[in-house]
Amino acid sequence: MTRRHLLMAPFAGALYAAERPLIVPVQQIIDSRASLSPRQLQSFSGIWDEATRDLRRCGIELQWTRKTSEIRRSPSGAPIFTGLLPHVINMAVTGSIPLGVP
Repeated sequence: MTRRHLLMAPFAGALYAAERPLIVPVQQIIDSRASLSPRQLQSFSGIWDEATRDLRRCGIELQWTRKTSEIRRSPSGAPIFTGLLPHVINMAVTGSIPLGVP
């Protein structure tokens, strides 16, 4: 091994990562009960686009979908999320955060 290969070894992983990004599936769930205004959704979309762009620069590619669903409450007050998918990051966009059982 030459000095050049030894010194370039830490950068080899970064170069490989740049060629093959990490794919992360994300599902955005818009809460239909939240009554979010179009302006609020537009503001969120701008922030989301910026975050996606920043992650892409780091070698992380978000493959995301968006759908409308709802967050219900059980009789005990615990949140019930509908429309979640397995094996993806499910991200709820809502007007309030249900903190659990009161």
